Amino acid sequence: MVGTETGPAKGTAFSEPFTQSEEAFQLFIRCLSPIVRWAEEEDAIIAIEPVCEHIISTPERAERMLELLPSDHLRIILDSVNLLSAEGALHADDIIADAIRRLGDKVSVLHMKDFLPIRPEDTRAQSVACGKGIMDYTRLLTFAKKYDLPMTLEDTVPDNAQAAREYLEHAAQKL
Repeated sequence: MVGTETGPAKGTAFSEPFTQSEEAFQLFIRCLSPIVRWAEEEDAIIAIEPVCEHIISTPERAERMLELLPSDHLRIILDSVNLLSAEGALHADDIIADAIRRLGDKVSVLHMKDFLPIRPEDTRAQSVACGKGIMDYTRLLTFAKKYDLPMTLEDTVPDNAQAAREYLEHAAQKL
């Protein structure tokens, strides 16, 4: 599996507000289409990770991408914190539920991390290691169990990686 996000480098001609436009979405679909065909020919997987500030920015846009490029070789990396803009962080559970409803059977891996309460200067949720923020993992862990999904820990360092893993393991045991 090859995974990628869809956001352009800051300062390029493709920065906001173009990134969120329909034109950017259609350009992305045109560029991704031959890659998906190649993945099919090579029996490979291309996985897209939606991020709130990128072209594939919402569960709805990711679902639309999957509908326009129907293939078992196009999958999703679900990083729920990456879907949380500052406003979205106030409704994290609803956004996660929407992502699972729209993308569920196309998710191949979960990126697991936590987020802190939003500050006035934040444009998106500030991510931290699992167990260091305010994330409710119930819905994600239930989803992971249902589909037997692998998970990667993000925003960890050697000093907190074991604690993050143990935090998730303990939360999963409660389900």
